[in-house]
Amino acid sequence: MNVTFLAVSTSTDITYTWNLGSTQTTGVGSPYTYSFPEAGTYTVNLSMVNQYGCKRDTIVRNYVEVYHVPIAEFNANPWSTSILSPLITFSNQSQGAAQYIWDFGDQAPASNTTTTHTSHSYNNVGDYNVFLVAINNKGCKDTVVHRVEITPDHAVFIPNTFTPDGNGKNDMFNVYGVGIDEDRFKMEIFDRWGELIFNSNTFRKGWDGTVKGSSVDAQEGVYIYKILVTDIDGNKKNYVGHVTLLRQQ
Repeated sequence: MNVTFLAVSTSTDITYTWNLGSTQTTGVGSPYTYSFPEAGTYTVNLSMVNQYGCKRDTIVRNYVEVYHVPIAEFNANPWSTSILSPLITFSNQSQGAAQYIWDFGDQAPASNTTTTHTSHSYNNVGDYNVFLVAINNKGCKDTVVHRVEITPDHAVFIPNTFTPDGNGKNDMFNVYGVGIDEDRFKMEIFDRWGELIFNSNTFRKGWDGTVKGSSVDAQEGVYIYKILVTDIDGNKKNYVGHVTLLRQQ
């Protein structure tokens, strides 16, 4: 901790000598800046000598109090995980603190809390700098930063039934997943005779149960899908299967 001392005198041409308590550290001049090496209470002794050799000492006991600075530290479990399981638990290993501020490095607002440990779930792939500020009851702070990693992963879910009856529930046959390149997607739907009745190159555009985009509803039954999915690493996967179309009476 740096402290600057400034002597005030009505005389000119004064030599100032500082003695900082038990440290026996001396310094000359005014202003005079000293960095205290550790926490504690310090007495300040100022000796003043003018050009005629006249001397005066001023002692102020326990004039400076230096507080302990907390030590901020934490551990993450895990440090790296995939987007399929993006929850990370943070174990606070700080010392000498009573309050903490967590910043997880994404769009989530910083969390000001007295809770020692916490966890956070990430929504996107990437590297994130996690900041922890440890604050003691004197307001002294220390900050530590570590990086965590959310890696891409690939998972696809294809329903086997949908009910396009207009009630807002399960009306569309959609493909769901994570880690998918949405610009490199293809889905085709065929009837039992092998005729193409629906196709889409848009990941979020599903089949609504009509024939070739017309107002004609496809009949209840089993339809064949062919789906091409490309993950964000460029790996392609073909899916072929059946989906059942049901209409509520």
